[in-house]
Amino acid sequence: MSVITLNWSGRGLRAAVSGWALYRGFRCMLRKLKESYLISGILFLILAYFGGRYRHWGQAEFAFLLLTYLVVIIGIRLDELSGKLSEIQDQLARLQERLIR
Repeated sequence: MSVITLNWSGRGLRAAVSGWALYRGFRCMLRKLKESYLISGILFLILAYFGGRYRHWGQAEFAFLLLTYLVVIIGIRLDELSGKLSEIQDQLARLQERLIR
């Protein structure tokens, strides 16, 4: 059981969180990050920043990075769609099996 207590002191709001609640919150945050495209976006922004700042990339390098980013995003979306389609196929197979019985 997770316990979160909030205490208001003169310096601000303090939260005392048990280890299990912290773990569950971290897992939930990772799941949200995994479901969104935030991780890949941050990764490519970091690459673009360091490429422009320290490697002095030109337009061609940034265009290639953008193209690579778009390919990665399309791959992530296609992976999500294939997962959903396989779930639907499994549900249809179970439904058909139930109807045959």
